[in-house]
Amino acid sequence: MAAPELSALDAALAPPRAHGEPPARGLLRVEPEDFLVEEELGFAPAGSGAHVLLKVRKRNANTQWVARELARLGGCRPAEVGYAGLKDRRAVAVQWYSLPRPRGAIDWQSLRAVDFEVLEAHPHTRKLPRGALAGNRFSIRVRVMGTARNSRLGSRRVLRRSGNEVCRTTSARSASGVAAAICSRAAPQCTACRRRRGHLRSLLPAA
Repeated sequence: MAAPELSALDAALAPPRAHGEPPARGLLRVEPEDFLVEEELGFAPAGSGAHVLLKVRKRNANTQWVARELARLGGCRPAEVGYAGLKDRRAVAVQWYSLPRPRGAIDWQSLRAVDFEVLEAHPHTRKLPRGALAGNRFSIRVRVMGTARNSRLGSRRVLRRSGNEVCRTTSARSASGVAAAICSRAAPQCTACRRRRGHLRSLLPAA
């Protein structure tokens, strides 16, 4: 007898599995600290100029909202604030912003708000354009809930694959949106990760 055909909704909510039930299940982003991302600028601040580069850590905050707050504090228009790209709200993100140097002196590094803080401030020559990054570094925590078959076996498999529940990824090019998964415990030795990185590199657009 032929298997009943799944509706599109059923297939999306409970897709068929080639190898049976997963050995373990987990939750992503239970807390903002479960998803960490840090921009790698790829160049050094100029050290002089009409703009200021700010390295900001934000938690559970929208990139554009932080930009508006910085514009308000710096006395400029929101459109004059530059950032290389949008970062997830439900996360802890370290990213760079630029804005015109204010007329009055501002101690940016003393700025502490509930949702963000300025870690570094450097004079720079121009506005930070979109995509002006060497890449992004991620650290993702998967909280193991339980297993479908054998909890002890399933948990061991998950921990082995994810490196003690933390999986770090690095994107070779942030604009591409492609990230290669790297086990934080055994990145150099992990055959699966090397194979995955090679496959994802092939998807990146040519420079």
